[in-house]
Amino acid sequence: MGSLRTYSCPDCEYTAEVSGGKDRGFIAFTETVECLDCHNLADVGVGEVVDKTSENEEEIRPVHSRCPSCGSFNLKPWDGKTCPQCGGTMIKGDVAILWD
Repeated sequence: MGSLRTYSCPDCEYTAEVSGGKDRGFIAFTETVECLDCHNLADVGVGEVVDKTSENEEEIRPVHSRCPSCGSFNLKPWDGKTCPQCGGTMIKGDVAILWD
């Protein structure tokens, strides 16, 4: 089960509801990324379970994602703390949503 948290920057008031790193549900693998074009944070799909080969092993297909805000492929994994808008320090908030 994955979770989304609210992250906020006290310097510029930018907020994002993201997992804050790598996460996964039953079939989807996600990662929080920073778009280097629009400077937003987003959780994007990075893989999906194609088939369960056994009870403990899964075949995973990588997924190449775009920024949901601007459509760019110019993404990098987010470091979990730096505001993509102003470079300040983001504050990790409470869990907002649990997802599968």
